[in-house]
Amino acid sequence: MMIPMNNPPVKNTDTLYQLDELMTQTRKLAAQYRLQTGQILPISNELAKYDAQQILDLCSPTSDQKLKSVDCIAKGTNLTFQVKARVVFKVHAPQRVGQLNLLGDWTQTLLVIYDESYQPDEIYALEKSMILDFLNTLPKGSSHKNKRGAISVAKFKALGELIWSIEQGIIIPLDQFVSTRD
Repeated sequence: MMIPMNNPPVKNTDTLYQLDELMTQTRKLAAQYRLQTGQILPISNELAKYDAQQILDLCSPTSDQKLKSVDCIAKGTNLTFQVKARVVFKVHAPQRVGQLNLLGDWTQTLLVIYDESYQPDEIYALEKSMILDFLNTLPKGSSHKNKRGAISVAKFKALGELIWSIEQGIIIPLDQFVSTRD
């Protein structure tokens, strides 16, 4: 059903679904869509932002903070995060983390790894300075994709820290992660 353009959407404080329920349904929809079509719905980054906030107790930046490319902020710290996601399917093809905005105001990138049903499996953290150092060590003739901030999932895991897993929960609390990196 199409909503006519002259009728603005109605804001209802008694929403039909709570955000948790919407995310649960989104996961199911994305998994079913892939099973039926073989295609991937581009929703993993939105799920990753939500999951990172829920699991690591992060918050969204406020509109007055004017932070470029920042998806989450650690409460009570100066840590800002760009969040990326990768869904790992049984087909083991090399995977890349989506392009990073290297000019953004973030201090860390979080990579949320999902299983085939779009459930979070692991979260890795990698400092911006380490990403920049890695990209600067690439040979001059290397792929321009790397110079634009693309990095493989395997390299991200090797350089980063596993800070949460479904099996262990929080492995490195953000306050300890900060103090070991200062």
